Amino acid sequence: ISKDKKGHELQSREKESRHLDAKKRIARIALSMIKEHDTILLDTGTTTMELAKLLERKTGLTVVTNDLKIALTLENNSGINLIFLGGVIRPGFHCSVGFQNQELSGCLSVDKAFMAANSFSVDKGASTPDLSQKDAKKTMIGMGDHVIMLCDASKIGKTSFATFATLDDIDTLVTDRIDQSDRLLLEKQGVSVKLADK
Repeated sequence: ISKDKKGHELQSREKESRHLDAKKRIARIALSMIKEHDTILLDTGTTTMELAKLLERKTGLTVVTNDLKIALTLENNSGINLIFLGGVIRPGFHCSVGFQNQELSGCLSVDKAFMAANSFSVDKGASTPDLSQKDAKKTMIGMGDHVIMLCDASKIGKTSFATFATLDDIDTLVTDRIDQSDRLLLEKQGVSVKLADK
């Protein structure tokens, strides 16, 4: 299957080393947006994982996540109140979807939701190849007062099978590189763009 197909998705272990420097720079920008005692959500993803590794620099956080590796990274951090969104585990992707406790996931609110995407475009917004992942992401976006998309440049201008967020759902895009024309269009639609420069 071509890796450019809208329904194809690399497993997490295949994504971990791709564009790693950009992901780390994006994570540092995201970290600067987190205040002490914030309640935040970390979506599953390799960029959000890089952000999780930096959270030891903050205190008094409450972190909600559906990513098993992020949860394991944070579980021994005494300064973090950790909430895991349990559900059906996606093999090869170390995350839960189809959240079993709908009452819990439906009533949670966070200050900032840090979201990941397989693809992001001005026309279609943020998308993923998997329908169950799309539903989980939509639920998590609904929890956030401020929704922040973390997306390296390799995903910009592309579209996957299922859209989970339009530009109206997104407050901020953090990326390492974006065409100026796309940046202007996003800002015109009310999406703040933060660049993680080298």
